[in-house]
Amino acid sequence: MRRPVYNIVCVCVCVCVCDILSSVSPANPAPVCDSVNGWQAFGSNCYKRRAGVRKSWVAARSDCVRDGGDLVSITSSEEEQYVTSRLDASAFDLWIGFSTMVRIIAVCYHWSDGTPVSHTNWGHGEPNNHNGRENCVEMVTTENGTSWWNDLNCDAHQDWICMIRKLSWCPSLMKLSSLSWSAWYESS
Repeated sequence: MRRPVYNIVCVCVCVCVCDILSSVSPANPAPVCDSVNGWQAFGSNCYKRRAGVRKSWVAARSDCVRDGGDLVSITSSEEEQYVTSRLDASAFDLWIGFSTMVRIIAVCYHWSDGTPVSHTNWGHGEPNNHNGRENCVEMVTTENGTSWWNDLNCDAHQDWICMIRKLSWCPSLMKLSSLSWSAWYESS
């Protein structure tokens, strides 16, 4: 049986990108966020709140992807606290990258950038999929800084937060040479 060509292409692209990045900077450098254009650093990510022109979840995600990131994926209570405390001091509702729209077969929540789910903060009685139309998630933040998540119709218009994650998934060349692409991917 012939091997699919795309497996070989993906390995080559990954090795080249990883090799270029490792020759330019140390492994796992802190991200350099474009603060002039509103990006703020926390941990190994850059965040930017988009406000003023509210968009649907899909349009907001497209905006983030155009900037080289995605809607924010929140992996811990510390990260959520940062997002709510540092990016704005007022109450707001923001799109985050949590939705049921990413997966076609399974109806469950996933992060739009593929980050594994390790943290949720649903509000009381959420998610409730009101009228069977709530597939996207907003983070609701109150004036006192507390936040919770609510499922919402993806066509609603909200502000949003983009996130650019530092590239940290590059395999070592040794690991790649001993495994096929699919075996490496499954072991990562």
